[in-house]
Amino acid sequence: MTNKEVKPEQELLNEISKIEEIDYDSEQVRTQQREGALAIADLIAEFELDKSLNNKPLQALVLVRMQDLQVRDYAMGVIQSERLDFYIELWQSLLQIAPIGFKAGPATILAALYYENCDLTNANKSLDKALSENPEYGLAKLLRRVFAAKWPSGSFARMRKELHPKVCEYLFGSTMAS
Repeated sequence: MTNKEVKPEQELLNEISKIEEIDYDSEQVRTQQREGALAIADLIAEFELDKSLNNKPLQALVLVRMQDLQVRDYAMGVIQSERLDFYIELWQSLLQIAPIGFKAGPATILAALYYENCDLTNANKSLDKALSENPEYGLAKLLRRVFAAKWPSGSFARMRKELHPKVCEYLFGSTMAS
């Protein structure tokens, strides 16, 4: 492995080490969660520009904050069904660069997107990645049951539409933020 191959991963790990995890006993919880949601919006905007992820501090912030339920649910909620291919590309890109310990969130979202896109093979592969990294990751365990029960693929879009306004209300104090 050359130094050029190692450098981006090490750079991302360095950025991750600078970010404090959410302190659920602090008054800053919602501020940190909101910061994560806004970082996801920024990451989407960056990826829309040239289909690449270049901002290491932003990637690090998203990966760290994705470990939070509200932030992960926000990420799920901003997905637009008519643009599934775009979001699949985005979450594939983030999963590819995510270091060990930070793959479960992106892999789980990717699994849900593949399932919604009726790609059961890749949905299960992504879910396997999430569960191999974190066997107790709640959404991954739920999706495993959903996949096994053969829920209709459109059920994810409906769930996102129902849940997203509630997540936005919690994070931003209004359903308008998305």
